[in-house]
Amino acid sequence: MSKTDWTYRTGTALRIQRLRQNLSQQKLAEKADVTQAAISTIERGKSSVNLNTLTKVSNALGVTLSELFREIEMMGTPEQVLARVKHFLETAK
Repeated sequence: MSKTDWTYRTGTALRIQRLRQNLSQQKLAEKADVTQAAISTIERGKSSVNLNTLTKVSNALGVTLSELFREIEMMGTPEQVLARVKHFLETAK
């Protein structure tokens, strides 16, 4: 998996977890003690996330890093990731 794929998948996994819990980016940022801009950048796959920030965000979401990494690995290609996000958003309405 390339760095770009990993960054995109990580952001997508975090976004899905956040949406499952009906949290805004701002609320998650407050819980994780990071900025809303950081959450947005991570979720959009625009920047790699360091382990410290990833740990803060996953803890704020109530998921372990192991669970998060497992979800990232299962996501598949970027096209499959996009399809998964679209499906999640459609069923969450």
